[in-house]
Amino acid sequence: MLTLRRAILVALAIAAIVLVLAGCGGGSGDRNASPASVGAVTMLNNAFQPPHVEVPARTTVTWTNGDQVPHDVKFTGGTESEVLQFGATYQRQFDTPGTYDYECTIHPGMVGRVTVTPRGG
Repeated sequence: MLTLRRAILVALAIAAIVLVLAGCGGGSGDRNASPASVGAVTMLNNAFQPPHVEVPARTTVTWTNGDQVPHDVKFTGGTESEVLQFGATYQRQFDTPGTYDYECTIHPGMVGRVTVTPRGG
């Protein structure tokens, strides 16, 4: 009886560890992916979706946390959001053309990019 109880406890402990590791995710965002022409990014399954957006200057991009775990958005060079819980959003307006890389500091490997192009006309 004691051996069966111990085996069950070990199995439960292993299952709990697997769930915790899966919840942290690997954040396999590819900021080098072909850019999407949208001003919205969703944090889903521990990844920024899409991982790369391309917008004209003077565009506001909105990030929305669609995960049950918290995320943030921190840009290389400083600007960052607060920690975002499920359903929370963060917005940033991009006025200057260039490439802006960012990450979720809570989940290593969860990365993204905003490419800002000159506004035509």
